Amino acid sequence: MPGLICGRRGFGLYERCCYARHSADSYELSQTPQGAELDNEVQETKVRKASDEASQMIWKQNCEDLVNKSRWALEKFDRRRQELMNAARSGTTIDFTTESFNVVYSCDALLNIEKMEKCLNEKVSAVMSHDKTGTDAKMKSHLRTFDFMLSGTTDVKIVDKTAYDVASLFRSNDSFYEGQKFLRALVTIPTSSFPKFGGSRYISVKSLGDHGGQAKTKNAEAATETEHGALVTPTLPVNFDDFWKKKAGGYEKFGPTFVQYMTPCEASMHELDKMTVRTDDGKILIVPLPDKSKPIQESGAERVVVRGDVELGNLQRAKLTFPRQSDGTPLYEVIDGYLENVKYSAKNMTLTLLIPHVEDLLDHSLPFGPSHPAPKHFYHHHNSYSRLFNVEPVSGLQLIERIEQNPNGKLSLPGGAVMEYTIVGIAAAGCGLAAGIGGVLIAETTTAAVIAGVGAVGSAGGLALAIKAKT
Repeated sequence: MPGLICGRRGFGLYERCCYARHSADSYELSQTPQGAELDNEVQETKVRKASDEASQMIWKQNCEDLVNKSRWALEKFDRRRQELMNAARSGTTIDFTTESFNVVYSCDALLNIEKMEKCLNEKVSAVMSHDKTGTDAKMKSHLRTFDFMLSGTTDVKIVDKTAYDVASLFRSNDSFYEGQKFLRALVTIPTSSFPKFGGSRYISVKSLGDHGGQAKTKNAEAATETEHGALVTPTLPVNFDDFWKKKAGGYEKFGPTFVQYMTPCEASMHELDKMTVRTDDGKILIVPLPDKSKPIQESGAERVVVRGDVELGNLQRAKLTFPRQSDGTPLYEVIDGYLENVKYSAKNMTLTLLIPHVEDLLDHSLPFGPSHPAPKHFYHHHNSYSRLFNVEPVSGLQLIERIEQNPNGKLSLPGGAVMEYTIVGIAAAGCGLAAGIGGVLIAETTTAAVIAGVGAVGSAGGLALAIKAKT
């Protein structure tokens, strides 16, 4: 799914990676012979490079502008937080006032999930103890899934059989991505296929042996710390238009690692809406959660969540599940790829997916919840494509073969196909958590404001919500 950053370290990859962001109108599959097709694609990559670099600089500038806008409010909060922290002794519980966090949840903010998770793992222990779940307040312990059942046909076309311009998204030490080939596909969903609503669920995973201070139930007495269980909410309604319009706008303004906008709101005054944070020096902080039923629309604040630097491992994946389009088993197939871009218009919505030519999704499936590195360091995903569930992924090479067999040059998915998208489930709460612990993570005493973790001058690296303070 981390910190506020003012400065260049947090977004250094914007300056050195050549990321391809394309207009749907320019996507055409070349019909020239293979050798000429290769030359054309390489040439097109060179032509696109200048505009892509310009987009990167726009994304970077938008992020820096957002951090600068938040400076006044965050520095004010941090001064009060630092006073409380300095006065507290080890073992002391610090209960922030709800009014203090009203500022944090209603001001401009940029939350970097990757950086936030790093600091949470290294510096503090936080649990959702007051809501009686005892679930760790860590990004990898909370997911939110979105499912939209499309009411009409959806077309999938090939843009590039091999996307030669994605190599710049690979890290130099990526053992998995290095040498991989990717298909670029364009998914077009006409407005006639838009559903009115979709469904969303929050999923939280906790150690069954850790009950957050609550009494153990009879069935859980024998549980150990290594066993995990999932808490799943009822399905919540989500407006299709609102969700995807915001998603498209975020991709355009902040780049392909954009996750979501957070609604400015007040901090909750309910006794159960709390997080308990234990710092590495023994201090305990009580952090109120945001109250989404009390939005502050007049604030005009822009609150943004990004997953991290512009790297392939930080792009989120989107999936389309549909009845099998060929002979054989299992009953359902899935197109699963990295979401490179989203475009939303009055006529349709288009998703640009990067799909590996060859990928063993069974081999790389990892249970959700247990601590593990990010995808860019440890290649994995959290979906199960076991034949037990009658679903099978379609690889990039398989998709190329099928589309080339169709005279119309596309794969048409029938109505009823399910579009799935997954994000971190506690981004808004993470903003408050980061604000509460911010100053604890800074080695330099001259740093006056850090809202979502370590800033550009901090010893642990830059977080997207961190502010470089005045000395």
